[in-house]
Amino acid sequence: MSPKFNLHTTPDYTRIVPGPKYNFFNKPFGIRHWMEHGLNLPAQMHQFEKTIVVIMDPDQFLLRPFVQDLTKEEEVWQEPSGHTVVKKGQPMGAGYAFGGGWIAKLDVEELMNLNTTTKVPKEESGLAHKETWNAGYVGQNFAVGPPYVSVVSDMFDIVTTWSEFVVPIHHQLQGGFNSEMYGYCTAAAHLKLPHRISSSFMISAPTDMRNEAWRSWIDNRTSEQVCDLDM
Repeated sequence: MSPKFNLHTTPDYTRIVPGPKYNFFNKPFGIRHWMEHGLNLPAQMHQFEKTIVVIMDPDQFLLRPFVQDLTKEEEVWQEPSGHTVVKKGQPMGAGYAFGGGWIAKLDVEELMNLNTTTKVPKEESGLAHKETWNAGYVGQNFAVGPPYVSVVSDMFDIVTTWSEFVVPIHHQLQGGFNSEMYGYCTAAAHLKLPHRISSSFMISAPTDMRNEAWRSWIDNRTSEQVCDLDM
């Protein structure tokens, strides 16, 4: 096997707080463990200045490669229009159709008062300003899920903040199933890292024609196009 392929194991984080086990704590804490102990960040950040990281769920598999520049790729993007190249300050993610209505349930004062690793002053947090922390803006810029795509430095900032936000958010939402995803979105909003949202990074629900690329990518394909590498 190529030396570029590595396996990193992490502790079990599913019971880091009292109460019922929550499997999805493994996502932020496991990724942070990998970045800190596998990549030796932030000490070795200089080695990854041009590196792109893609975070996927374990039940996802690739149908085509991810590339840094998606300008000429056949992607289905959600509004508003924005960047098509992954670089510093320009992350991307898959649309999951949960919008931004959930933010009304969060106590952002508690989150902003945390001593986060990224040390964003409270007054500079994206959570502190109505123009960046409202249901509409959040739904269009932060309501993403895996695959997440960004440069390593941005992802490290998001992950360290995500891992600090996720437990209080889980408590605030009374153990909601999606609380770890909301934790990622809130961390990105806190850091003012809006994501370009794609409807074609991930497809999972064949009845969700509005939010996933079934119609443009699957249903409109002819039998001759099924094996087209440009799909």
